[in-house]
Amino acid sequence: MLPDGVIALADSRLLQLAVAASKSAAVSARGEVYPREMDAKRVLQLAQGALFVSTDIAIDELQGRLLARYPDAAPLPTRPELDQLLSDVGSRLTWVETAGGGKGAYRPAAGGSSDSSTSTTLVARSSDRGSTHEPAGPAEQATRDFETRLQLAHRDGSFLVLMVPLKSAAAAEARLRQRFDLLYRNFDELLIPALKQTVASAGASWETVLRADGTPVGSRDWTRLQQLVAKALPHALDGLHAPDRTVLLTHPGLLARYDQMQSLSRRRHRPQ
Repeated sequence: MLPDGVIALADSRLLQLAVAASKSAAVSARGEVYPREMDAKRVLQLAQGALFVSTDIAIDELQGRLLARYPDAAPLPTRPELDQLLSDVGSRLTWVETAGGGKGAYRPAAGGSSDSSTSTTLVARSSDRGSTHEPAGPAEQATRDFETRLQLAHRDGSFLVLMVPLKSAAAAEARLRQRFDLLYRNFDELLIPALKQTVASAGASWETVLRADGTPVGSRDWTRLQQLVAKALPHALDGLHAPDRTVLLTHPGLLARYDQMQSLSRRRHRPQ
């Protein structure tokens, strides 16, 4: 119970404050934390749901969908670069010319816009409608899209950010670990020991670090702390190295706090 006069902030407000304290992080329309100027391929990997369509979609409409979700990411290129990116992320969209020439659209491959063999599993568990053969409403379609994104990320090793309310984080983590063969990593448990070792090597005390962590951003003590974090971070990120496994990384808040979201992006694209 909070003391009198203390107001509890909603999860969304806490997220906005965390992003505001970072120079490189942004928050999507769905509450996902992502690096500013995130490259177009990663945008497509994270927004797989926007690529599941049942009818032709114009290039400007596709670009608009992704811009609305990730407004601070790098813009999608035009054709033919976009064609290659869509192919790289496993999209079923292909470019077709429309009648009259000079115009066209992306069309879903024959057989539907989503993989029914994998996407109906979660729907059957979460829907009260009794039959997955009935036409899907918006909520069920969103669930199917989400399930398919999980399957693709696990199969292809793509980088997928999942945001859940804090009170549901443990349940979501347990469900993912139950359903997939994942290598679990808690980022707090990776960074804090690495930071303690770096601090000891520098001849400083942990108490000094804790005091610096409470100083204003941009102050001398905060800047020195950032330097120590930068030295410790590569050792912490080594704990994510798993070329043959999918890593489930939880508790990444320190990355945003110390303005190091871009380091995760670099690690994502590092050759294994």
